[in-house]
Amino acid sequence: MSKNLKRYALTERNVMSVINHPFMVKLNYAFQTPAKLFLVMDYYPGGDLGKLVSKKRAIPEDEARKYISELILAFEALHKNMIVFRDLKPDNVVLDSEGHSRLTDFGLSKEGIYNNTTGSFCGSVAYLAP
Repeated sequence: MSKNLKRYALTERNVMSVINHPFMVKLNYAFQTPAKLFLVMDYYPGGDLGKLVSKKRAIPEDEARKYISELILAFEALHKNMIVFRDLKPDNVVLDSEGHSRLTDFGLSKEGIYNNTTGSFCGSVAYLAP
């Protein structure tokens, strides 16, 4: 496995094991074999926001407001723990059985950020500014 993939997997595990928040994906267990790392998380049957937007074409304002509010609370919890989430896109927000949003995919996050800068560039090409 490449060095970057190992780092992303460890960051994901670290972030999810440090923070337990109602609007973030929950890590129940993490263990590894000599060849694999296993992250056992809760199941969120509502799919992701990317699929929801594709299906509905537009999300009603009240529903969008709820998702955004929940994500802001998740970001506040991350920032209080000096963690920067760097891969926000509809595919990284999943929905639980009650329709609440859950932030997921913490592999590109940066831990221990005290000075508001990460010094590196990352993200998904489809969501970058022109």
